[in-house]
Amino acid sequence: MHSWNTAVYGDGTSLQLRNAEKKVASFAKKPRLPMDVFERLKIFPDPIKKVASDSYEDFSDVYGKLTTEKDRPSLAKNIHKEKPTKPFRMTAETVCDVVVCGYCLKPRCVYSKRKLNQSEKIEFHRCKEDYMYTCGGTMLPENSDLFSICCPEILQSCEEVVSPHYYSSRLQCDMCCHVCGAFGDLRPISEELQRSF
Repeated sequence: MHSWNTAVYGDGTSLQLRNAEKKVASFAKKPRLPMDVFERLKIFPDPIKKVASDSYEDFSDVYGKLTTEKDRPSLAKNIHKEKPTKPFRMTAETVCDVVVCGYCLKPRCVYSKRKLNQSEKIEFHRCKEDYMYTCGGTMLPENSDLFSICCPEILQSCEEVVSPHYYSSRLQCDMCCHVCGAFGDLRPISEELQRSF
């Protein structure tokens, strides 16, 4: 009926879904858009740098065109840039949730200044569903009340490893590879080693 199912770019790392059939992956939800609008959607493009410039092409110029990830900001090595400052203390104790990067699929910690109340938890989970997080970006819109309370890890690219806070937080997250973020088929870890984190 409707599909793109997958759109793979250049090196095969990007994947996009648009499918309103019954055979939708378990993580895909029914579109919230009216079907006529959903039908007109095109593949969302990767950013493309303008020739001889640090700025990017306008979205309207690249929308619907096949692009590559070579200019994606989170892939760039930001050696010359300073790491952004932390808005508050980020420790295993302040981890309030985990998000998964939409590109590298590594789990990333979300920190909170304080414990979220019930309405804030609902808003946070709604934002988690509505927005795709990518390493190096923010997860919450600036007009959200949670913007000054919650913050994902301060990262510069998808190349960074999974935070030790992921393993030592009170959330008791599923074990994954520290380097690539893959789940499953991991060597068993002794409880003693786990406690040392």
